[in-house]
Amino acid sequence: MALAAQQVIKGERIFWVDATRMRIGFQGSLYKLDGNYSLVTFTDAPFGACGSGHDFAMGALAVMGSRLAPEKRIRKALEAAARFDLYTAAPFQIVSK
Repeated sequence: MALAAQQVIKGERIFWVDATRMRIGFQGSLYKLDGNYSLVTFTDAPFGACGSGHDFAMGALAVMGSRLAPEKRIRKALEAAARFDLYTAAPFQIVSK
């Protein structure tokens, strides 16, 4: 299973992981944890993506705005990435606490 585009909506406790990266939304901030354990704060967008389909997912998130629930936005962004990126494919697993 390819989990090429991982999404996090800023301010929500929603995250997911691939083998080397994690995006974490916690208390209104968005963080990127990479495979080398570096932790970086996102400041240029209220969402983030990684993997081969990240450009498609970021574009989908940018045009959707905030009119949908966070998990629905994540799923739609992943579906857009899967449609246009060869290495992104369902099934997707979204974890929310």
